[in-house]
Amino acid sequence: MTQTFSGNEITVRRVAATWWPLALSWILMSAEPSMLAAVVARLANPDIHLAAYGSVTFPLIGILQAPILTLLSLSTTMSRDWDSFVKGRKIMFYLGGGLTLLYSLIAFTPLYDVVVRDLIGAPPEVIEPARLGMFVGLPWSFAVAYRRFHQGVLIRFEHSRAVTVGTLLRFVMDAAVLTAGLLIGSIPGTVLATLMMVFGVITDAVYVGLRVRPVLRYELRRAPPVEPPIGLKQMILFFIPLGITPLLNQLIRPIGSAALSRLPDPLMTLAIWPVISSLSFLIVTPGAALHEVVIALLDRPGAKAALQRFMGIVMAVQFVLMMLLGLTPLAYLWFTKVSGLIVPMAELGAKAFIILIPTALISPLNSWFAGSILSSRKSRPVTEGMAIYLGVYVVALMAGGALPNVSGVYVAVASSVLASVMQTAWLWFRSRGARKERP
Repeated sequence: MTQTFSGNEITVRRVAATWWPLALSWILMSAEPSMLAAVVARLANPDIHLAAYGSVTFPLIGILQAPILTLLSLSTTMSRDWDSFVKGRKIMFYLGGGLTLLYSLIAFTPLYDVVVRDLIGAPPEVIEPARLGMFVGLPWSFAVAYRRFHQGVLIRFEHSRAVTVGTLLRFVMDAAVLTAGLLIGSIPGTVLATLMMVFGVITDAVYVGLRVRPVLRYELRRAPPVEPPIGLKQMILFFIPLGITPLLNQLIRPIGSAALSRLPDPLMTLAIWPVISSLSFLIVTPGAALHEVVIALLDRPGAKAALQRFMGIVMAVQFVLMMLLGLTPLAYLWFTKVSGLIVPMAELGAKAFIILIPTALISPLNSWFAGSILSSRKSRPVTEGMAIYLGVYVVALMAGGALPNVSGVYVAVASSVLASVMQTAWLWFRSRGARKERP
């Protein structure tokens, strides 16, 4: 179904109409870690496979495809006419192909042992299960590149509901793969988790590729040329800092894993941390979905006030939900009944989850500040913010790791929240000029 609006005035209702399909897509995707954790926890050796996937396979795949993630922001920002789209598409093909080659070198050569054994310092029992997960994850990078770049075109021309349909199809495929794995019972948990992600994203990419064709033919080709034209060099210079940002973000997990691996009881800590973070992300992801909405709409009349009002609503709802989970037994019930954690792990996770409550306010603010910067066709301040996050996170992990008798889970959660606060403060400072330019 196509979304249509009369006039150019942006209202809260129009912001909501663009946002809710993206938020739903984010929520469905953020449910994937909880889904796979619930299934892997019911297969053989759940602690080993949860730790292998959550602390080695998924972080490595995340790092290798990190620059690809910002193709969504590149396309949403730059796909304003056909010439700009073609230049962006060249970046997508070269980047997706190059990173797939790099993935092959790490997954299928001795480089894997250097990275996992020597750099990450993963526990010996998770190294081989994680290697098997890497083997089956090869198609991931290019499928994500193709999907995210063309999703940006759909969002720019306000067809965000198509993004949700693709995610729904992905979710159905996820469930089918997990159900098959649970029924078979003999597939290693790390392999099953990676297969779910690969089949899901390929399904989504195929749908998006088909759905974007009429938008390219009847809307993008007919869009008035951007004046002055956006040169390929200008686009690359915009993308380079943008591409570094998710790479820094993806470094957070392996750096955290390396630190947690050196704390007391590392296997339990490594198994609990991805379950906690996935639940938190599930709640705060509507705020993260505002990011592309800000980029797509901020340059239109009335958008600034409408976006700010809508952001306040999202912050309030997320904060209430995080409070309900953190200050009632709901988080513990989630970890035991849904995630399938044993009681000691669930109790530790529920206590640590309370520390994450402030992230309910942080994610919408980050989307507003970063989206404002990118809408003005600047990207370096966003990379600076992520670098600050990573730096604060590392320092806090080192300081917290020196504390005696403190669980690594508490150290990881508290470090993450502190780093998020500092990142948000920096984005607020660096986005002042971009926000003042908007009426």
